[in-house]
Amino acid sequence: MHFIPVGLKTMVSGGGYGRALGIVAGNSLLSEGATLAGVSLMLIPVILYLRRNTLLMPKHWAVKLGYSGLVSLALAAAIGTYERTALVGMAIVGGGVWLRARRKILYGALGVLMVLAVASRTSEAWNARISTIRHYETETSALGRLLVWQWTIGYANEHPFGGGFNSYKVDKVTFPPDTPGGDPVVAKGIAFHSIYFEVLGEQGYVGLGIFFSIIFLSFWQLHKVARITKNVREMVWAKELAYALQVALLTLLACGAFIGIAFQPMLYYLFALSACLRAHVREVQRLGYMPAAVRPEAAQERMLLPAQ
Repeated sequence: MHFIPVGLKTMVSGGGYGRALGIVAGNSLLSEGATLAGVSLMLIPVILYLRRNTLLMPKHWAVKLGYSGLVSLALAAAIGTYERTALVGMAIVGGGVWLRARRKILYGALGVLMVLAVASRTSEAWNARISTIRHYETETSALGRLLVWQWTIGYANEHPFGGGFNSYKVDKVTFPPDTPGGDPVVAKGIAFHSIYFEVLGEQGYVGLGIFFSIIFLSFWQLHKVARITKNVREMVWAKELAYALQVALLTLLACGAFIGIAFQPMLYYLFALSACLRAHVREVQRLGYMPAAVRPEAAQERMLLPAQ
């Protein structure tokens, strides 16, 4: 609902930084460009998974084409925000999908064509916006993030349990003078712009440890699912879903390094899906529908039936 109109408008007009291209106005949640870019890219491996495994739609070429169109729109929406975070997300999701793809040459070629097709619709403003990555020390937004991250580390050292939600409002950072010989510029209340520094500043080292533990357990659960179902023909869907969720989670975590969405629902949807998938596979094993380990040749020769 959110990325489809942005993707369509980007294909027509080329998008633009700070432009209200979505269905809601403002600069928060999914109306904020960097967040929308990260979530759009996060959804690509999930959409590709549904393209192969959905049971709600008939197996038809038009359905597959529709899912492919959604991938194109998600990619277009991310590029159309002109957010530098989108470059990080595209690199992660592109590499993750390519590594898991059976037809690597085909997926690689399609990915390059999609990027080139969408990028051809963007203007010189997009190139100018992205080029600021190389000059972070003179770009106010990038420099501000580095300064507030430095402040957050010092604050957490003094407050190991953090300052509570919205503790960024008490931060104070000093920018270098705008002109030679000028006075430094002091700014207050700069947002954390990173899920990791957001958790560190608000919940301290204890909260950051819990946050990393949830991330680690989610990846570990998905790894366990992929390993257990690897050679089980009837559970191929679970293996592919585990791979898709791994790439989706990694993409959002990479984008989240530059946007403050630590307590927005997207991450926790992925955490919950990982736990639910692991619980489902464990229950299938418990009921005897799937042995704990299956030899590859055995999985190919026979159907796995419930234990008598």
